[in-house]
Amino acid sequence: MKVQAAEHTVEYQPKPDNREWFLEEWKITTDVTYTAHKKQTDRQTRIKRLEYTGHWKTSHKICNNKGIQITV
Repeated sequence: MKVQAAEHTVEYQPKPDNREWFLEEWKITTDVTYTAHKKQTDRQTRIKRLEYTGHWKTSHKICNNKGIQITV
């Protein structure tokens, strides 16, 4: 009952959605990570592994900062 009275007097305002920039950046990094993973699984070499781990680290930093968990 108190919540309804508070919403009535203060007028509930939802948070604005500021995720557009993040979602675009997340899509780009995950696409790059997935393509690097596909290259690595075709034929594993040291260079391909290092490239994939570099992309993996950057994509996970972005996702961990915003609370999204991804699996490859």
